[in-house]
Amino acid sequence: MDHATRLKLFDAVRAGQGLFLETILWRLTADHELFLDALQESLLQIWRHVEKLEGCGARAYIYRIAHSAVAYAWRKRGRPMPEHAADREDPGGRPDEQASTRELATMVRRAISRLPEQQSRAITMRYLEQKDYDVMAREMDCSEATLRSHVSKGLATLRRSALAPADRDARKVQP
Repeated sequence: MDHATRLKLFDAVRAGQGLFLETILWRLTADHELFLDALQESLLQIWRHVEKLEGCGARAYIYRIAHSAVAYAWRKRGRPMPEHAADREDPGGRPDEQASTRELATMVRRAISRLPEQQSRAITMRYLEQKDYDVMAREMDCSEATLRSHVSKGLATLRRSALAPADRDARKVQP
């Protein structure tokens, strides 16, 4: 494949699948530096294998590239990739507090991953990456008002899902 064709195809993949790639990488890393390393490695692998991304299985292939890039980024740091990003954190304190913190982080991460893609990305950018709405609007190519709506709806859904188990438990106790 000649360079001009490869470049056009790469640009098309990046434009069409860029948000998907960034979302997957952030969900797998939850760390800004690790995210940047994995993003760079992912883009390099996409460039090398761009001809394989023309078909309908592009998302699956991009997911595999992202997962491999995160594992590679961890190996560069001299450690194996943990099963969950929360395993990297050392909250200190007693072991039961550490376990509780890891469980909570895993539950929050799973709840965010179950949100619709736009809401999940908006919540991730706003609260985990701590980005301003104007930066988010440029990156997601939408208005600030739309982003505020995505964040608001996402938070409401997360609140409802967090309260749902407590409501079920309360109903079981009542006669």
